[in-house]
Amino acid sequence: MGTVTSAVGTVSNKVKDAITWVNTGGKSQGGTQTVVPTKSDTAPSFSLAGAGSLSLNLVDDTIQAVVDGATVNLNNDGTVSVGARDTAYVGAYSGGAAISLRKGKGSKDNTSVSFSGAVGMNSIDNTIEAAVRNSTLTGVKSLDIEALSGGTSVASGTAPGPHQERSGRQ
Repeated sequence: MGTVTSAVGTVSNKVKDAITWVNTGGKSQGGTQTVVPTKSDTAPSFSLAGAGSLSLNLVDDTIQAVVDGATVNLNNDGTVSVGARDTAYVGAYSGGAAISLRKGKGSKDNTSVSFSGAVGMNSIDNTIEAAVRNSTLTGVKSLDIEALSGGTSVASGTAPGPHQERSGRQ
């Protein structure tokens, strides 16, 4: 555990040094050039890149086809059809990319990290109903009642985190 704590402390210090160096433009408050606070004479030896993305669909629909309280009189050869259909397309697409490029004098102490995450999610709570209730149907030869859920739901997340490090004497 001590090694992990030490490594986290080292990374934390390098991030602080990099932020200070960037905020001051590599100069002290007096306007004179300062030495960058790392083990080499180049820019800070730590770079970090991150990205994240979330795409979320929350769907709560009610689809109904209801014959209620009706009187239907047909001549003994009629057809009654009641149908409810959900054919919705629900798509959640999410993407994020973090790119880390490190170019320096080849110090073995250079640390570069990139991370990326993406989530695509659909939460669908649909009610589909087809019904005949509280009704009087006479002379019906055929009765067709159908409730159908046949839509499409797609959720996708992609998160590449390419990293490239170049080193060499300058």
